[in-house]
Amino acid sequence: MIWFLLFFLTIYGSMHFIAMRKYVLAIKPKRLYIVLVGLGMVVMMLAPIGIRVAERSGIEQGLHGAALIVFGWMGFLFIFLMLYLAFDLFSLSHFAVGRKRCAARKQQFDKSRRKVFRSILLLSGSFFTYGLFEANNLQIKKITLHRLKKSQKKKPIRIVQVSDIHLGLLVGENKLKKIIEAVQQLKPDIVVSTGDLIDGQTDNLRQELNLFRSLQPPLGKFAITGNHEFYVGLQQAMDWTKSAGFTLLRQQAVSVAGINIVGVDDETAKRTNQWVGPKEHELLASQPTDNFTILLKHQPKIDQKSQGLFDLQLSGHTHKGQIFPFNLITYLAFPFPTGKLVDLSEGRLYINPGTATWGPPVRLLARPEITVIDLLSSNLKSVG
Repeated sequence: MIWFLLFFLTIYGSMHFIAMRKYVLAIKPKRLYIVLVGLGMVVMMLAPIGIRVAERSGIEQGLHGAALIVFGWMGFLFIFLMLYLAFDLFSLSHFAVGRKRCAARKQQFDKSRRKVFRSILLLSGSFFTYGLFEANNLQIKKITLHRLKKSQKKKPIRIVQVSDIHLGLLVGENKLKKIIEAVQQLKPDIVVSTGDLIDGQTDNLRQELNLFRSLQPPLGKFAITGNHEFYVGLQQAMDWTKSAGFTLLRQQAVSVAGINIVGVDDETAKRTNQWVGPKEHELLASQPTDNFTILLKHQPKIDQKSQGLFDLQLSGHTHKGQIFPFNLITYLAFPFPTGKLVDLSEGRLYINPGTATWGPPVRLLARPEITVIDLLSSNLKSVG
């Protein structure tokens, strides 16, 4: 935890330092304003930690509003710095043309710093406002697969996947109600949650618990752990998930209507010495081979030993970057396209871009999603 805090403060502190420097160089404010803005930056830098401490201490009054401001600022700051980075790169490309032209353009840019700062500030506000809208613009993505095996006839099965809802201070009853209503309208046979369902103290999630209890697909609800279940406390996350009506799969599998649903823990379980049960490929190998096998795995990593042992892996975790261009960074860690059905050497992978948000309550070019997988008893070409 100490190392995580140091890492967070280093990165987030650097972001505030760069923003402060941009402000001072562009506006050239009086010393009093520098001090006041600097103090504000320090407060906002430390505020996320304070919010989490207050939440764990059981403080509820006013905490939701404070979290919206604090994490909203985080999103705004990221957008602001990305726009400034784009402008700086554009400026450098012009400066590289030649020494004379470089000098002329540099003088021109120096004179217009204040105008540039204000323009980027305004543009950041516009993108941030759109990001608030996009974060609430839930999309439904439909995928059709066939699961016919020789001489078998099975009824069509509809599976609905949600992922990375992050129930807590920012994602609560109102947003979850919209998600549950959308899922209900899809009339799923099975609902699966591929991790990071919980991201807060569960004793503050009583209404959310009832909303999930109202969701009762005929063939059941299944969930796995994500990394955030371990961050908030595995036992309380497990108890809440089970109370919400989910069958929690930790290195476990169930067979339902000719489908093997196999769930594995997030790899955080290994780092925290909370891993239970067999290895992934051993668990998959033990399943009935005549069934269509779905692997629920939070992080979209492919275990080569598991290749050929599952038909479809459903994952989440990446949020599709959540705020562009952060998706470019997540792609380096997980080099599979999010929101598209991926053909592997054997089997397929689908990464849900997240059904809600984590941290900043905004999304930019990464709409939240509920995924619908229709398994048909036909040889029709898969669509996704």
